[in-house]
Amino acid sequence: MNAQWLMSIIGFAVAALSSGQAVAQPVNEWMTDCAIDQTAEKQECTLWMMISAITRKPDDILSLSYALSKSSFAVVGPKEAGRAHVQVDANQAFEMTGCVNAICPLPPQPSASLLEQMRVGSILSIEMVTKRGNIVGPYNVSLTGFAAEYQQALKKQQAVVRKPAAR
Repeated sequence: MNAQWLMSIIGFAVAALSSGQAVAQPVNEWMTDCAIDQTAEKQECTLWMMISAITRKPDDILSLSYALSKSSFAVVGPKEAGRAHVQVDANQAFEMTGCVNAICPLPPQPSASLLEQMRVGSILSIEMVTKRGNIVGPYNVSLTGFAAEYQQALKKQQAVVRKPAAR
């Protein structure tokens, strides 16, 4: 997985989690962020949610993101992530073990299964264990609105971006 891509897509989450300050981003709400890739003349969109307990302390926050162009999920949490688990309803959990710093990616094939479960599911459970054994979560969040936000993200992703005319 491209490390530069991971940092650009979820860099805001890493910065928020490592800053030690209160998080101002919306929490427990599905959102889409897109960046323009001028060389490919298209949008690079990510669907994400910052997930937190009521305390909203940086060490208690996780972020789940889905990069449409890469067709893969990643969980971002506190520094030194060891592994993460994501589960939809009573389905089998997905385990993410290839963590680098605060990022635990899920390869495209299992990401496709997780995406389908999330589109029709009700509750998402997410948890991260650091290399020191500290547990963040598990948090249960509603999947209400996920399918609609995913459809919006697809539309944005497919939008053609025109290069500025040469002068």
